[in-house]
Amino acid sequence: MVAAAIVQTIGVTPAAAATIPVGSVQVVTATSGLTPGSSKTITAVCTSARPFVLGGGFTTTGTHIVVSELQPIDGASVDSYRVTAGFDEVGTSGSWNLLVYAYCSSTAPGWQLVPVTSTTTSNSFNQVIATCPSGKAVVGTGGRINGGAGQVELVTQGIGSVGPNRMSAGGLEDITGFSGSWSVTGYAVCVTYTSSLDIRLVSNQTASDNTITKNVTATCPSGMRLTGSAIWASVPGNAINLRPNNSSPTNVAATARNDSGSGSGWDLITYALCAV
Repeated sequence: MVAAAIVQTIGVTPAAAATIPVGSVQVVTATSGLTPGSSKTITAVCTSARPFVLGGGFTTTGTHIVVSELQPIDGASVDSYRVTAGFDEVGTSGSWNLLVYAYCSSTAPGWQLVPVTSTTTSNSFNQVIATCPSGKAVVGTGGRINGGAGQVELVTQGIGSVGPNRMSAGGLEDITGFSGSWSVTGYAVCVTYTSSLDIRLVSNQTASDNTITKNVTATCPSGMRLTGSAIWASVPGNAINLRPNNSSPTNVAATARNDSGSGSGWDLITYALCAV
């Protein structure tokens, strides 16, 4: 399912000024609309051959929904960002919405998408690390659960602090486990940087307790813009929302829920990749 997109050009730079010039970024959104359905896949497509830099997605008015894909796509002519979400093993009869954001730039020297896929496993946790080539830094992340049947949560994570060049994507089986086999794919969006100091990774974490819904925001240092993000919710939580704050973002908000009925403690971490 690909929804109609809304495109907005913004006059700010979300990465190093020497790398992505002012005015080169567009924000593209796509939505499923408020409808029922056991699974939804929505793609926000960059225009005019603009490379993808940053993405986000969130679900609304839905419980027992699991996000299994936050995937940047290197297309033959245009790039895009695809999000998939669907029912967990309980599901819901209500309507819910899936909204996707893609931030796309017409200029990103050295832009490269690095995908890595894990081995197939039936373990409760599996993880893979995607690394940028030498001289490049991570400015965006993505991940996808391959299999899982709504019982494996996608979690992503930035690695490092100054000039980070790695990210990880993982899968966490839900509190009841999953008897099948599955794998996880991680995506690092990489660009050539002027200075490693131009790109930073910051994170923020909630307390570990049994609160049902948790929200946390990671904010870029003063003078820096958001270029990418990642989200990690421990079991029995489930990440459902990863959203830049506006069309020239300086922070990213994350939301996760515990729909399992378990009173176990859990926490939520969000990561912001930032550049001057």
